[in-house]
Amino acid sequence: MREIYQTKDIHVAAYIYAHTSITFAGLLDDGHDCLFQFQPANKARELSEQYYNRSGNIDAKKYVDALKTCKDILFNRLRERRAEFS
Repeated sequence: MREIYQTKDIHVAAYIYAHTSITFAGLLDDGHDCLFQFQPANKARELSEQYYNRSGNIDAKKYVDALKTCKDILFNRLRERRAEFS
């Protein structure tokens, strides 16, 4: 099984999501936290470090689009969770 990189930081997730060399592997919802998952883990981890070190470079439009997509993914899951308890 391939290793998966996970983050609950939506901004890091958007930064990683904006890179086409990374595959979005899903959203893990444990009932408390939602974790964005990416593969390959080593490349995603490298991008996460770039984000925190401010050493990465990404087109602003790509980042904003990726952030909107990550928000959509997260809020759709939260709506599903809310519907389960209705």
